[in-house]
Amino acid sequence: MGCKDKYEDVALLLRGTIQKKFREANSLPWPPTADDLVMSLDDLLPSDLMRFLTLIITGDADFEKSEKTGRLVLSISQTSAVL
Repeated sequence: MGCKDKYEDVALLLRGTIQKKFREANSLPWPPTADDLVMSLDDLLPSDLMRFLTLIITGDADFEKSEKTGRLVLSISQTSAVL
């Protein structure tokens, strides 16, 4: 990427991945039905972001190992979206 700061490289890579996922996402009808709100983690978050957060939390990029880790990754990502 050519950036001097490795954190900037990672941030810009994840930002691009998140923006791409957002652009490709289907619109949520309003008001949503219960079926509209049932989604898997794969539908909600880019896999690069899930791997990144899992690596930070557990030291291992395999986010499918633990349901608890999956919930924590989802919680962190949802909190970040609100900010």
